[in-house]
Amino acid sequence: MPNPLSPITPALEVLGEKLNIVPATRTAVEDLQHPDKDEIDDVLVRRDMEKEVTAFAETSEPSTSNIYRATPPLGRTECHLFRFFIDGSLRTCFLATGIEGNRNFPIELAQIGASVVVRDSYGRLNILKNNHKVILLVPKGARGVSDTVWNQLKQVQVAQGFFEIVDFDLTDIISGDTKKDPRDKAGGQAIRGYLKPLAKRWQATPDS
Repeated sequence: MPNPLSPITPALEVLGEKLNIVPATRTAVEDLQHPDKDEIDDVLVRRDMEKEVTAFAETSEPSTSNIYRATPPLGRTECHLFRFFIDGSLRTCFLATGIEGNRNFPIELAQIGASVVVRDSYGRLNILKNNHKVILLVPKGARGVSDTVWNQLKQVQVAQGFFEIVDFDLTDIISGDTKKDPRDKAGGQAIRGYLKPLAKRWQATPDS
């Protein structure tokens, strides 16, 4: 049986030839972070919000003396609201520390899987999208590999749609530069770089 991760071999060979590599102790190490990356992002998004709730996000706003409102159930025949459900998983492994010139940086590999399930008007569930990807996370520029090495990596990138090389030193769209640990940044880029495009693709798909 062929190795399903064989498409990443040429990229690893480029890194091994062009950089000094300090491998992870014994074998690749999976990053298990507590709290997880999504929870860290939630904290960062809410860091400027008041802890005390002082208003209702409703129109018209209910009075504090009478906040209960009847919410009778709505069946699919009346209001088919919840149609799409998306979920995914991520495993991020620290492979090695790369050294080029006076710069050192982590090299990580992420395996991502995600699925979208759609519920039709009869209540039946069907898989709308199901995909997975392997991502090699390498920083580029002042805190990562040189343009020369980066261009060589992109030249050997094969298996489009399954394997991708990602610069994780880009500014995070949620946390900005708040995450100082590059391994935290790598995990965040992996999640949003894959799940967000997947969500955009299924939003344009008509209901079956």
